[in-house]
Amino acid sequence: MACPAQEIAQSLSILADSWQDWAFEQIDIDNVRRKLKLNKHINAYSGAEIDKVWADIILGDKHPYNQALNNLALQDELSLSKLAELQQEMRVGAKWHLFMSLPANHRVSNLAQANILTKEVLIEEAERLAKRLTRSSAVTAKEERAGTEEAAALVKALQETDTAAESFINTDKIIYLIDAPGAVQTQVRVGYRLPLSASDTDTLNSDFSSSHPLSCQLLANWLGRSFSGRLYYDLREKRGLTYGIYGRCFDNPLSRTLKYYASTNCITRVHL
Repeated sequence: MACPAQEIAQSLSILADSWQDWAFEQIDIDNVRRKLKLNKHINAYSGAEIDKVWADIILGDKHPYNQALNNLALQDELSLSKLAELQQEMRVGAKWHLFMSLPANHRVSNLAQANILTKEVLIEEAERLAKRLTRSSAVTAKEERAGTEEAAALVKALQETDTAAESFINTDKIIYLIDAPGAVQTQVRVGYRLPLSASDTDTLNSDFSSSHPLSCQLLANWLGRSFSGRLYYDLREKRGLTYGIYGRCFDNPLSRTLKYYASTNCITRVHL
């Protein structure tokens, strides 16, 4: 998890609520059944079959998620009670891991190492850890523990590994494409997480900041507008991408994400 500390409580609350017994009470189960039946045809056209291949590899065919996903009879007869039952099966068998961006030499508290049983304790611990994700937070932590060797080591490590000038430079990244057997086409998708709200450090001193939802949509349209977007001219033939390149802004409660996707004419790798 790498997001501003002020968003931790909201994000984890939504995540925890989605696993409660009452989470699906307002779902239109008839609509869910119709979409499940259409998914096979839609995914074959859109290239989303790769998600199923990935789930099979990562989770295995015995995992409750894949057993439900591949069970056509279950999808035809799916009910709210059965959906809640599947949810609880996955929750009981799940193993939760919270990944935070911290220096390798930073000591994790006993609370983080212990079994976290309540949502409140999880949020409290996540907020504490999230405050150390950014350089500015690390400097604040240093001021609170002024004079201690731990604070000095923490700030020094972050300054050496995370500078403002280098944090967004990707000059030698490679995206490897996975071919799903039987898929109509091969796709590559690149996503960027954007802040949910503006802060003093990411605004442009303007009422219309880079964190505004509309700016995300404008950027998606400008770069990934099928055959007329900016990315189409950069990536169409030189880097193995063909057809149109599309961009979308997903403005969800948990995160705002900018995603681009395009098709390839062969198994290749894309340099960014």
